[in-house]
Amino acid sequence: MMAVVLAEPFRVEVRNVATPAAEDLAPGGAIVKVTLAGLCGSDLHVYRGSEPVPPGVVTMGHGFVGTVFACRDITGKDASSAIRVESIVVAPFTTSCLRCVACQRGFTSRCGKSKLFGSVSLSGGQAEFVTVPNAEGTLLCVDTLHNSIWSPQRALNEASPVQALEVPVLTFAIVGLGPVGTCALVSLLDVLLNPTAAPLRLPNNSLVETRRIRILMSDGVKERRDAAVGIVDCIRKTEGPAFFKNAEFLAMDIDEAHAWSVAQGDNNRADAVVEAVGANEAVLLAYGLLRSFGVLSSVGVHTAPTFPLTGDDFYNKNVALSFGRCPVRGILPLVLETLGRRQDIFAKISSQESDGIGLIDRIVDMGEATEMYKQFNDRKVGKVLFQF
Repeated sequence: MMAVVLAEPFRVEVRNVATPAAEDLAPGGAIVKVTLAGLCGSDLHVYRGSEPVPPGVVTMGHGFVGTVFACRDITGKDASSAIRVESIVVAPFTTSCLRCVACQRGFTSRCGKSKLFGSVSLSGGQAEFVTVPNAEGTLLCVDTLHNSIWSPQRALNEASPVQALEVPVLTFAIVGLGPVGTCALVSLLDVLLNPTAAPLRLPNNSLVETRRIRILMSDGVKERRDAAVGIVDCIRKTEGPAFFKNAEFLAMDIDEAHAWSVAQGDNNRADAVVEAVGANEAVLLAYGLLRSFGVLSSVGVHTAPTFPLTGDDFYNKNVALSFGRCPVRGILPLVLETLGRRQDIFAKISSQESDGIGLIDRIVDMGEATEMYKQFNDRKVGKVLFQF
């Protein structure tokens, strides 16, 4: 089969590799025939060599959808999976068992049997076929029913919701407007527009009807800031003139965001900040934008050997700090609800739209992987899907 393989740092190649065989599956495993595989910002850590792996060994990619080609000893006990041959499935970027303590708590990304797709321990999804251990606990059947909603959900749930959501002005900031930051923006807007639904489950819609909402969107790339503003405008058109009638949206470059932070008093800064970059500079900016007793929710993959803040920094601001890998399998049903409601954004291919609005930039043949990785690394393209 053909697969995207890391040849060396800053170069991937499409190579012919061994096709997974059904007879080699462990009990509970499955083989998925991939339809679409995403190129993610986290793939760049391997691509750039900041997560060293042996050259020519790793099949890239940890986000894919496809159909089950083969499976072995699937129990059928998990009704949300119902894995069977020809099931249409979506995979998170780690495997999970759904039976251990971490999984039972919903923290599937820290399953005791977890493996990361696109690593030395498990071949990734940018291939024609991919082996999935613990398939019933990992895959979600979308024919029985997406890092995005997780960060705003954490930010909202951990900010003492009863008290924090009653203040006259509720301020959020998103640092980094790549695919993850953009998803966070859309998910945040969707959560605020549907406060009686999960995850907030508030008793009424007064959250956006009786108070000001302020959302800061910061990125060093102008095209990303423009796209974020366009997404807000698109949702405003969908929702109608009452959409966040008291809302304020501020798109800022890095210097402007720093200046905004300096100009504000502590109580006028953000109640919650989503850091969606995974770089020390982004963490420092997020910390500066945050008020005392605010929530810093980081979903970026941090590979720097040092961290720019100290315990004293967090103590002096009473920061609620939340870092780490999203438990994708645990929240996928909730993500799919957001996906369904926000087809005005998620159903569009931005390169095919006259207004350039859409989460996905383009869908390309796997044969273009070498060039797409280069352009994605250089921020010349947005979210890319490989088609098989």
